[in-house]
Amino acid sequence: MSDPCSVDPIRHISELLNALDLRLTTMIDAADAKSILRDEALVLRIESVEKAISIAREAMTQRLEGMNEIRASMADQASTFATREALAAISDKVEDLRVMSGVTSGWKSGNEGLVRVAIQGIMLVLAAVMGVVISHFVLR
Repeated sequence: MSDPCSVDPIRHISELLNALDLRLTTMIDAADAKSILRDEALVLRIESVEKAISIAREAMTQRLEGMNEIRASMADQASTFATREALAAISDKVEDLRVMSGVTSGWKSGNEGLVRVAIQGIMLVLAAVMGVVISHFVLR
């Protein structure tokens, strides 16, 4: 057994300081490694959020483009519809034609009734054609 007094105190303190230095160096290295891992994890999170935002932006752009296409087609379709004023004018003209020709609603017996019904049908077709012409050319 060695005598405790025979140990060189300076050498003993030096060994303790070296061991302490090694421990501190290990702890600092571990903390640095942990910090690097945190930074890398943060970078990965930021990249994934940016990617998700990019995907959401593209999806929203496609959705809005589709909505704009539908809106444009509805506007095109609505431009071909007859207005209330045009329909009222056509209705008035049909009524005037019906009154002038003496056609009444319902069937009459014999050829006279068939002729009147045929005339009324022709007038309705002409009124519909006039409505299309008015709404297409005049009201634009």
